[in-house]
Amino acid sequence: MLGYVKKEDISSINSKKAMLTNPSKFDILKSWFFRLFLKEKIEDNFYYTIKKLKSNSKKMALEEKKIFMNLLKFGHKTVEDVMIPRSDIKAVKLTTSVEELSKILNSKIPHTRTLVYDETLDNIIGFIHIKDLFKILVTKQDISLKGIIRKPIISAPSMKLIDLLAKMRRDRVQISIVVDEYGGTDGIVTIEDIMEEIVGRIDDEHDKKSDNDNFKIINNNTILSNARVKVEELELALGVKLKTENDEFDTIGGLVLAKVGNVPSVGIKIDIEEQVELEVIEADPRSLKQVKLKLKNGTLLPNYTL
Repeated sequence: MLGYVKKEDISSINSKKAMLTNPSKFDILKSWFFRLFLKEKIEDNFYYTIKKLKSNSKKMALEEKKIFMNLLKFGHKTVEDVMIPRSDIKAVKLTTSVEELSKILNSKIPHTRTLVYDETLDNIIGFIHIKDLFKILVTKQDISLKGIIRKPIISAPSMKLIDLLAKMRRDRVQISIVVDEYGGTDGIVTIEDIMEEIVGRIDDEHDKKSDNDNFKIINNNTILSNARVKVEELELALGVKLKTENDEFDTIGGLVLAKVGNVPSVGIKIDIEEQVELEVIEADPRSLKQVKLKLKNGTLLPNYTL
């Protein structure tokens, strides 16, 4: 289904909490996006098919097109779509000393914010900002971690991402704990995770670049990809559709699990739409880590060839 984007539909986004405290600014943003990407005069009554928005302008750079399409989809995203799962959460115990935390941050968790839990991950009580920790270390204050813990936002997996962004901006909190119906920890979402849904991956000064962070072009028809890479990113490189509108997965790892029904062993190969051969490169009993995708015919799109 192509669908239509109408001017009144775009205007209705203004009522969403995301754009956030000043709707008039979003009017300007909306107009700017259409003039930038479509290079056409905007009439009072107009229709643009999703297909046209995707392919309209040869003048539109690939990254611009990607950001624009991400923006259109943003209002439908939920917290569950972007959260870092419980199995990937890095946190420290409440009983950790300031000195121990300092060593951990230097070696194991090089991030600006560190989660703190009491006994289990189902009881995450907050997070510590690195600048608060440094203040204690510099002034040599006798304060435990409990004295510098900041409160996170609590969200449900079904919460609209646009609503969580609004709450984060309003409360000036950059991290949310996602809890299930029983109060257990499902995952976490940071404000960086939300912004990456629009503009793509954002590396900060603590991120280490590696092949596993995204995907690597092996040759002109083969990609080595982290299992958490969004299917849409790989579709842009491969030039083929890997999922339909009815598919509920977002990542290439999710696609594999949907096809196989469990975490496959290393070396397993899967044919996708008779166009792509997917091979499992790295996995453990609980999760898929890395896959290789090879076009059976043709080459990657020009922007991605070596």
